Amino acid sequence: MKCVSKKQYECIKLTKENLKEFLRIVEPYLNGKNIFIKYDDDIRCAIEKLGYGIHYYFYNDWYVFDWDEGTRTRYTDTQFKEEFEIVDE
Repeated sequence: MKCVSKKQYECIKLTKENLKEFLRIVEPYLNGKNIFIKYDDDIRCAIEKLGYGIHYYFYNDWYVFDWDEGTRTRYTDTQFKEEFEIVDE
């Protein structure tokens, strides 16, 4: 038997087309004086937080947010499909 967790998480698959929406979720202070896009290519986007280093976000991967825990986890498409099932809101 298989089951889906009762707990629902917010998730988003990062693509070139939804990069701005994605960054508004994960980097709310983007375009501040201490955080900016370092580079963006076909594989990933890198955000630099001065004093905190660089965060990489990979295109075509899923990001699952647990706001209660304050975490986000990256999954490949295959991993995501093994772990989660998309439900309508």
